[in-house]
Amino acid sequence: MQRALLAAASLLATARALDNGVAQVPPLAWSSWNYFNDNISHATIAGIGKALVSTGLAGVGYTQVNVDAGWLTPGAGGSRPGSPGSCTRGGNRTAGGILQPDAKKFPKGMLALANELNAMDLKLGLVSACWCCCWCCCCCWRCRCCCCWRCCC
Repeated sequence: MQRALLAAASLLATARALDNGVAQVPPLAWSSWNYFNDNISHATIAGIGKALVSTGLAGVGYTQVNVDAGWLTPGAGGSRPGSPGSCTRGGNRTAGGILQPDAKKFPKGMLALANELNAMDLKLGLVSACWCCCWCCCCCWRCRCCCCWRCCC
């Protein structure tokens, strides 16, 4: 009986929160991976931004466009598992270690894409990852792939 009363009382309790206009909806974003995989380009991503605005999704909170795999120069890490020169050991980076976008897919560079999306009141998110010689989706939390060691799973 006490448990039932306690359960009922906990259901009746109200949550308290600040009423300051912050986080009225959860963070909402669109990600390229689920539909396009790594078959993306400047035109594709800019088009998605325009679609978020024209369909009203941006107005209800979808204000971030996340570009997943496929934006980096092949071999710079993050495009394909086992890509040569992934991580910090070479690849197509500047002398200062800055990742380089794929010039065929993003000929204007990522800053131009970010500026185009910003003009629509959208934000650009870039995903980069350090791949290794194995595909360890099921256990990346314990995989040492980023140092190109053997996967422990």
